[in-house]
Amino acid sequence: MIRFAIYFLLLSMTGLVPSANAGRIPNELFDTIQSKAKEIYANKGVGYNGNDCDWDYLTPDREYFYIYNQVYKFDETSFYAFGCSYGAYNFWQVWLREEQNGDFTPIYFEYPEIEYYSSDNSDEMDRSRVTGMTIVGSLCNTTIDETEWTIRTDCKGRGLGDINATGFWKYIDGEFVLQYYDDDNTLDLKKNPIRIYYNGTGKRYAKI
Repeated sequence: MIRFAIYFLLLSMTGLVPSANAGRIPNELFDTIQSKAKEIYANKGVGYNGNDCDWDYLTPDREYFYIYNQVYKFDETSFYAFGCSYGAYNFWQVWLREEQNGDFTPIYFEYPEIEYYSSDNSDEMDRSRVTGMTIVGSLCNTTIDETEWTIRTDCKGRGLGDINATGFWKYIDGEFVLQYYDDDNTLDLKKNPIRIYYNGTGKRYAKI
């Protein structure tokens, strides 16, 4: 019990707390579905900084393995998230949707294109604004709510968390729609993000 409490505390400090609704991918299905992910995302550069996924970084005997690789269900649709890229305090997952015919399709998420600039009387790039929309093949440090059909990300620019970015997607009419995006690029030891994108329409703008 003590070991679990310490383990959960460490996960909370790093932001890598598993979703309460998440499910473990059955062992008998894991290799088959992950092989599909490997095939679909091969040479696509969907990992961190445009790199390919590091599929062999974790093995089932590692304690984080079943946190980074999970299955979620939104209504009657199953989504499989697989660990792709890893850092000191961030991790990225790629996603597959299981179709009614048993096939698997990749999920690409709309994401803001951001320009960083300096505010008045500052020598640092401490401000940001959205200049357009694009799509990405992986998401960082996710928290999933299967009841509300949402995904939230919390990417850290450094371990203190004062530099971070948060996105929030909702599953609407078969698509993940970016609802808002908050960004904090200030080196001030405080968490004070600014909302640089908000979508009140419920419609997705960036398409594959």
